[in-house]
Amino acid sequence: MEQQKNIRITEPSRWNGRMAWRVGWWLVGVWWILSGYGGGQARAKGSFRDYQKACEKGNPNGCLQSGYLLELGKKVPKDPQEALRMYLRACELKQARGCTDAGVMWAKGLVGKPSMMKALTLYEKGCAGRDHKGCFLWALWLEREKLTQPIAAAHQAYEKACTYGSGAACVLLGRRFASGRLAPRDPKRAAELFRRACLSRNDHEGCARWSIFLDRGVGGTADPALAQRNWKWSCEKKYGFACTLLGASFRDGRIGKPSPAKAAKMFRLGCRLRDPNGCMLLARLYEGGSGAKASQGKSSRQAQELYQKACRLGMHQACFTLAVNYEKGSGLRKNRDLSLKMYEKSCELGSGIGCYALAFHLQAGPPQISNEKKKKPKKNKKRSRPKKSSRSASAVSSPRPAYEVPEAKVLRLVQRACALGYALACKVEKIREP
Repeated sequence: MEQQKNIRITEPSRWNGRMAWRVGWWLVGVWWILSGYGGGQARAKGSFRDYQKACEKGNPNGCLQSGYLLELGKKVPKDPQEALRMYLRACELKQARGCTDAGVMWAKGLVGKPSMMKALTLYEKGCAGRDHKGCFLWALWLEREKLTQPIAAAHQAYEKACTYGSGAACVLLGRRFASGRLAPRDPKRAAELFRRACLSRNDHEGCARWSIFLDRGVGGTADPALAQRNWKWSCEKKYGFACTLLGASFRDGRIGKPSPAKAAKMFRLGCRLRDPNGCMLLARLYEGGSGAKASQGKSSRQAQELYQKACRLGMHQACFTLAVNYEKGSGLRKNRDLSLKMYEKSCELGSGIGCYALAFHLQAGPPQISNEKKKKPKKNKKRSRPKKSSRSASAVSSPRPAYEVPEAKVLRLVQRACALGYALACKVEKIREP
């Protein structure tokens, strides 16, 4: 009997607890909707009024948020002039982002005729107030304009933007220190900048590029496992270069056995995300006979399509490979005009050997085409070797006529190839000097 009484007492108590829980959440939901936080126009207008009141009391964040809502027209009428006034008021109250946002409005011409002078003054003021966006925009302008010392001034502004929290500025500086372009080559400094962008700002490009140094042990202890995890995270964030790097790690067997199938999957995903390196490496896998369950002819055709996509995406190595394939007829039909076009494109994209090859082929010219028609051999029982006529022999041995190209153009191509670091072009250039 005592057990039954206990049972009768406990069952209603559980039911009442569940009902109280549900009613409580229902009341919270009603309050959420009625108070304006549940969405809709009431929330936007209510928050805008609150921001305006805060701005009138001297709160710079209230002015900044009011300007943001007025500029974009978020549930309130769009008013660029009033938005600019709010941004400038925030700037007066020492809110640096207000200065930067006002400068952006002047630069885009949202409040009349574009005025870069007003925009730059506000960018500089925002950067002085430790706003990373203002420093970044100020650095971009310094780099675009040819001042007396544009590189040093721009680097200083990028350094400030990186210090104040801009992941994009850290990545940009890191790429320059890694490549040695526009900055002295310093791999350790580059690795530190990429690490800062990854850890402090969760920048997917910074994580992917930091992992390259992490995988090789540059600037610290090598950790291929952490590098793979970073590449996987960046790849999930739709950064194609990270997918390609992860595929290269699978291909080389940095952890475990090499897996061409996993590598091909990652290269394919990187190519789909418009990374030319992924297209190029997948094409080489196809040419090597791995990464595709297809016949050799189909794999070769797929490889050429991937080279073409990589070339369209701006990779000069792919354009040069296509030029050679068009010239030799490997995987593609021989086409000298397309070959020259691909050499020219690879030269424009920064290939030294592409510029030199273009100069060489323009000097050599197209092969001479004989007008003599080929005679069909007679069907005889005894096969006899056809006699070569003296005319056809002279046509083959005759030199090819050159294109009508000025020698100055050829010389410029050789000079560009030398400037791009192709050593053979530099030797030729020295020979040409009087």
